[in-house]
Amino acid sequence: MSALIKKFFIFFLICLPTSVFAGSFVITIDKIVAGKQITGHIQGLAPQAASKYKVLVYVHTDRWYIHPYAGQGEERTWASVKEDGSWQVQTVQREFRADSVAALLVLRSVPEPNRVESLTNIPYQAAITKVLQGTPDYGKL
Repeated sequence: MSALIKKFFIFFLICLPTSVFAGSFVITIDKIVAGKQITGHIQGLAPQAASKYKVLVYVHTDRWYIHPYAGQGEERTWASVKEDGSWQVQTVQREFRADSVAALLVLRSVPEPNRVESLTNIPYQAAITKVLQGTPDYGKL
């Protein structure tokens, strides 16, 4: 029974087109510009608390992969959250098109796994998953 619930949750997380509420924070992916950047914002985060958090971006092909680069620091592996709640990370196009993209708000102390089977393995405060296939953003990542 628990395996069925886990599969449903994973399906729900992958297919969810809007923000997932976790606590009082909401994260969005506002824009994807091919070869440039992904931008978004956080709602519900006090400006003085922004420095305690970062955003991890993952793309899904056969698994979830950190985007754009593993182990490269700010704006290349993770994004800082500005006092106004905005965030941005560089992006690149890869050989294999991503069918989904996800952004996770996490505490700064949370490590950035290069690859995960499930986003639920990362202790996030808020998350959003956007399905790309069949949208104008498909092929940008």
